[in-house]
Amino acid sequence: MLAYHLYNGGRTYRPTNHTIVQIHTAASILELLRYHLPTAKQQADGPGLFELALCFIQSGTNLFLVRKLRKGNPGIVRPTYQAGALFRPFLILLALFHPSQRTRAASYSGSVSSLHAFVWTRALIFVLSTGLPEKDFRAAVNRPEIYTCSVLGGALIATALGGGIVPYVGTVMLVMQISKVVSARTRFPDPSAHTYRISAFLARLGFSDLATLDHVLRIAPQTVCSPYLSRDDVPPTIPSSMDSGSQTRVPVIGLLPGDAFGAWVAGWAERLAADRQLA
Repeated sequence: MLAYHLYNGGRTYRPTNHTIVQIHTAASILELLRYHLPTAKQQADGPGLFELALCFIQSGTNLFLVRKLRKGNPGIVRPTYQAGALFRPFLILLALFHPSQRTRAASYSGSVSSLHAFVWTRALIFVLSTGLPEKDFRAAVNRPEIYTCSVLGGALIATALGGGIVPYVGTVMLVMQISKVVSARTRFPDPSAHTYRISAFLARLGFSDLATLDHVLRIAPQTVCSPYLSRDDVPPTIPSSMDSGSQTRVPVIGLLPGDAFGAWVAGWAERLAADRQLA
């Protein structure tokens, strides 16, 4: 995955979040290296404060990046990512402070296994987008259902292999319900209500329905923007990467240099049939 992004020159990332993505990626890689290539002291003692810090940095940047994410079906994709960002710190804290050595080891393994969801998601995107009967690989790989199924499927596979699929699914459900409550409370805002202030704060963190949050920000920006919400949360009114990459300077997924192999795999059956017809 890292080689793919390096080959594309980092152009798959949104320019405004490039620094956060770099921090997020570095924390993820370091955490994986510390787990799979542990020192002698770490093998004996398990994770320490450094691993705890890496986990919180990775999870915090995850929440930041997913806050305005609009790819796929946001009502499914965002809670899937957010649940992982909440679930992993809980596991690493168990790995640090639980009295049972067996529980500590299982919790640490489950926390790190969740990081593999990134790889499973990309693998599923490749499998599904190249397996569709679409002739245009760019259209297939950018279909919302492909991204949604891949994100959810990757997270379920990773947590299942880590032994924590049941509590993870419960966390996803909890995040979804919280988002519904927050959206309901911010739809008819009452700035004087204490519950509204809490809801506005959670909405600022991304735990709300995108459509409701956008509506509130545009209807009453002066009220909602202070002190918990800012105008930075208003989504940009620019075309998506599928519409006009040249106007927005956002690279089109499916046309990047690293996507050439996917396009070749997606079209091999069509080429094979054409070659046989010519023969």
